[in-house]
Amino acid sequence: MAAKLGLWFLPFLLFFLMNGVNIGCRDLKAELQGHTEMNSHHGNLNRPNYLIGYKTNAHGSDKDFSSSSTNVDHTEAFKVGYFAMDDLFVGNIMTLQFPVEEVPHFLSKKEADSIPFSTSQLPTVLQLFSISQDSPQAKFMRDTLELCEAGMLTQETRICANSLDSMLEFVNNILGSEEKHNIYTTSPPSGAPLQNYTILKVSEDIYAPKWVACHPLPYPYAVYYCHFIATNTRIFKVLLVGENGDKVEALGVCHLDTSEFNPNHVIFKQLGFMPGEAPLCHFFPLKNLMWVPQPTATTM
Repeated sequence: MAAKLGLWFLPFLLFFLMNGVNIGCRDLKAELQGHTEMNSHHGNLNRPNYLIGYKTNAHGSDKDFSSSSTNVDHTEAFKVGYFAMDDLFVGNIMTLQFPVEEVPHFLSKKEADSIPFSTSQLPTVLQLFSISQDSPQAKFMRDTLELCEAGMLTQETRICANSLDSMLEFVNNILGSEEKHNIYTTSPPSGAPLQNYTILKVSEDIYAPKWVACHPLPYPYAVYYCHFIATNTRIFKVLLVGENGDKVEALGVCHLDTSEFNPNHVIFKQLGFMPGEAPLCHFFPLKNLMWVPQPTATTM
């Protein structure tokens, strides 16, 4: 699998945060563990739009990121959650959607570790969950396994976490096991339809000297692609209001150095700039997570 920017179509998984605000790891574990029956969670493995793969380096800076993208209609990029940094201002109108899907729970670590998790063992897993080898679900599962078996991207550390314990262990390894962590996501969990949204407020940058992003993957039980890439990233909370009055607090992320992204990706055409000319930003879909260290008195 090439380590270039790719648009992956992934599902939204279990909502387990309270309004997208801070939750401690102990509270999260209690909230997430859920039930662990393995035979009832493979009915809906559709994949909405989301990007998780990109290749980058660590040469970002605080330079002026304005670009010629303001002369291009960004509507098609907005529809799949992408935008340029100069789109991020109060009063801007963006055509967005925040769909929600029925999702599986995590298995316990013991149960998850007892199930094969490799492309070579996929027929066994399909049989275990009574999924046809020719079904769309089987194809999505193969995509997940191939992604998890692919080589890591430049400066990336990652795991495909098949249990809550695996996710928390990875987060602690990256952010520090002695540190408290904040978790951010997009809320509310009920989702919101495709419509025009007006930006009401853009937060200050969220403190994130390091971060771990966790993106749900299509599988019969919860599997998250969790990763950290050592590159300059800006993270915001963006308050939006839709035409129907719905309010969404979206998590926005901007990757500042796009110089090694795939120049043939359709997103760059839709936004009107080439890799390296400007940051590439996107909103987190529902139930995708961003873990960051909790600021201390010395960092605030």
